[in-house]
Amino acid sequence: MYTANQFASMIRDVFLFHDALAREPKKAFRKFDGKTHYGVHPTFLATAQLPYWCFLSSRMKDLIEKMTFREGEDYMIEIWNRGEIAILLKFYDCVGNLLSISGLDPERAEERKAFARDQYLPWIKARYPNLAIVKIAEGLIQ
Repeated sequence: MYTANQFASMIRDVFLFHDALAREPKKAFRKFDGKTHYGVHPTFLATAQLPYWCFLSSRMKDLIEKMTFREGEDYMIEIWNRGEIAILLKFYDCVGNLLSISGLDPERAEERKAFARDQYLPWIKARYPNLAIVKIAEGLIQ
């Protein structure tokens, strides 16, 4: 069990990391509105603080690199070449995005739902059928 101060510290760190590690200042904000700080998304999805060693670990840096998509790269295509853990984590990211899809253009929103329903969900269910995130995704894309 975490205290309120511990949670506050974790949330502060998420926002600070997104500011400090953004490739450029505008990249600290979500593309769909240019106002929502990227720190909102991982904070919303987080269940626990990452241990300090994650930030020093070459494995963690490699995973962050695998989950980072450059301008012009289509994550819906590229993710399948980035390894099982990256695919699983990107699925959590995808579901989190589906929870805030109302701000998207309807065509883009449907594209994301279709991708989750037709590609991600079958892959995840085949490997991790008992994850709670599977049920959440099913509810969002029906």
